[in-house]
Amino acid sequence: MTMTKSTLNALVAGGGLLATWLAVTPSAPTPAGQHPPTVDTTAAVARDVTANDLNLQEAMLRRHLDNVAVRRSARNPFRFGRSKAAAAPSQPQPVAAAPAPVVAAGPALFLSGIATDKGKHTAIISGEGQLYLAGEGELIAGRYRVVSVERDAVTLRDDGGIETRLVLR
Repeated sequence: MTMTKSTLNALVAGGGLLATWLAVTPSAPTPAGQHPPTVDTTAAVARDVTANDLNLQEAMLRRHLDNVAVRRSARNPFRFGRSKAAAAPSQPQPVAAAPAPVVAAGPALFLSGIATDKGKHTAIISGEGQLYLAGEGELIAGRYRVVSVERDAVTLRDDGGIETRLVLR
């Protein structure tokens, strides 16, 4: 008798099924006249949560938070890499006065950021419900032309020639 590949596969699969069936033993049958034990469900009744319970939990959480010292984070979420430990300066550092921005009549525009790619700066300006990405010489809001884009500021010129300097905050 010659065995084909499909016959051999059927025998191996059948043997595996038989071995699995024999390995799994059923639970012992209950003796005649006895009933399986029942589970008491009266002890597992859920308790309704009242408004007083919630107020008590809120008061406990507030007391816990009063005892916790909160410190201001020195982490900048917009910078990646290791953060440098903030060292307290021994002497107060003089604050450099930024040039006062020229206020022009018109829509309120804010400098949201500066993007740099291969040495070219692009200003990210928001205002009037819009977001503008503009480089030097480009027109914003149909009225302002970007005169210069620096590392932390942008100078805009309107149709009347009035310049506005937006500083990154």
